Amino acid sequence: MKFKGQAIGVFDPENPEKTKQALQKFLIPTRVIGMYKPRYGPTDELGALLRAWVIQRAGEIQLERDIAAKAKWKT
Repeated sequence: MKFKGQAIGVFDPENPEKTKQALQKFLIPTRVIGMYKPRYGPTDELGALLRAWVIQRAGEIQLERDIAAKAKWKT
């Protein structure tokens, strides 16, 4: 099984040098899909993104299990 993923960048907006470094190193095409502040609350971008990915992956896992269970009963 091959796992696929998407990389995201997390930077410290309080440190201008770190922010500049993050932009220079990570915002290369196909390297990361976005740069986010390390804030994970209900209204924060990164928190919302991570929750959406978890919900999506949980749905995929459930679907895979359902398909496997149906295939098991057919044999």
